[in-house]
Amino acid sequence: MKKLKYILILSLLLVPISFAQAANDVSVTEDTNITLSSPSMTLVLESGSSYNSMEVDTGAITFIVSAGGTLTLTSNNRYTLTNDKSAEILCESAKSYVTYTVASGTADQTIVFTPSATACSTGTSGNTGGGGGGTPAVTTPEPETPTPSGASKTISGSAGGSLATADSKAAVQVPAELTSGGVSAQTTPALSSSYASLGSGYSAVASQVYNFSLSSGGTELSTFSQAVTLTFAYTDADISGLDESSLQVYYWDETTGAWVLVGGTVNAANNSITVNVNHFTVFAVFGQALSADQEDAGSLIKLVCPTGAGVNDPCKSVYYANGTKRYAFPDEKTYYSWYADFSSVENVSQNTLSSYQLGGNITMRPGTNLIKIISDPKVYAVEPGGILRWVDSEATAKNLYGNNWASKVVDVLTTAFPDYNAGTATSNALTSASKHPVGALIQYAGSGDIYYVTVGGAKRLFSNWSAFSNNGLRTEFVIQTDITYTDGSGITGLETALKKTAD
Repeated sequence: MKKLKYILILSLLLVPISFAQAANDVSVTEDTNITLSSPSMTLVLESGSSYNSMEVDTGAITFIVSAGGTLTLTSNNRYTLTNDKSAEILCESAKSYVTYTVASGTADQTIVFTPSATACSTGTSGNTGGGGGGTPAVTTPEPETPTPSGASKTISGSAGGSLATADSKAAVQVPAELTSGGVSAQTTPALSSSYASLGSGYSAVASQVYNFSLSSGGTELSTFSQAVTLTFAYTDADISGLDESSLQVYYWDETTGAWVLVGGTVNAANNSITVNVNHFTVFAVFGQALSADQEDAGSLIKLVCPTGAGVNDPCKSVYYANGTKRYAFPDEKTYYSWYADFSSVENVSQNTLSSYQLGGNITMRPGTNLIKIISDPKVYAVEPGGILRWVDSEATAKNLYGNNWASKVVDVLTTAFPDYNAGTATSNALTSASKHPVGALIQYAGSGDIYYVTVGGAKRLFSNWSAFSNNGLRTEFVIQTDITYTDGSGITGLETALKKTAD
């Protein structure tokens, strides 16, 4: 799948989208994610699709397709793509999809997809008629015969190939030129209860582990000269009660009888985690449990964009949604103080976006950039709640932020300045005798420990890397210092108060 790109365009006014379109004037040039909330899932409208119009609701997608138009809707979770045209559902080991085509010379056709979170059965389902003028393309599924408990397949060692379990929860991609001849690949799921636990507060996703093996010429390949890629998929139900950002892949060390961290890259939009390995054994995905006081830290949303949408199209605006409200980012620098990229942005329908009331603007993340406005030479530090503290001199700036302090200063829009709480910025100024403002990330020379400066001038140690990264923090904002602080309680995992972008 092509990587989806999002462009941040900041807009405070929602401009109505016109649905008056010419026949099949929407041509999809790259794979595009479509997110539904009931049931929760992400589908892919494949590159090359063309249609007249599309409407996305909480649990349905409606397309109008004119003569000569065609579209392909895919689920990488193999969900059943139920539709009112009985268009054929092609079900493979790694995905399910429907291709719907309207013949030339016929009237516009409407097809409504109401996907089910139930995985399809390998093979094909549905009718091939595609009523109302639709002519679904017929594609022969990849010749594999996975069993309910796992999968096995012979893969060309020179060309490479892939294998997935019947439910697509675990897949392996073997690279080309791994070895000569055929490679026998096998994946067998098992219950995590058959193995020792990772530790208190951690659980295996869906209570599953997977035993992977490769053999060539009857000899098992214990190590690989090239990286082999494993991909694990999960549903929202699979990670219920777990912090999604804490998900990581581990392997079972038979010698020590313990789990060993491998790592992995989580794609929250597609509900998957991918990792490269150089040997096979038993693997599992573990996540850290959410504590009782952790609430929803919010999410990033935007409208689904039609192909060819300009940079100023309202569909390019990204919002932070929390509860019943959505908040706008006044500029890119503010966005990037909170998020490193757009990988966690979800596409939503117009109805879903409109269901959130506009709640105002996001302010700069505490502990990141210093801010100023063009009409005022004063430089301010930002604390939680948008509280500003005036940095009273260059000497103070150097003492708190180092000699390169000026590189941390960014201009914010004059129109966005009222979003900050500047009432006591001067009276509560930072001086040469001050500690760092609340929210600052500090580190001492010669130590890898990172601390969060909290209320009362105490420092809180991040107990591990996951505790730091799960709160959306980045090392580029860590300040080297020799200022002493009292020790506060440690930070061991996600804390909503640290991560929440707006109330």
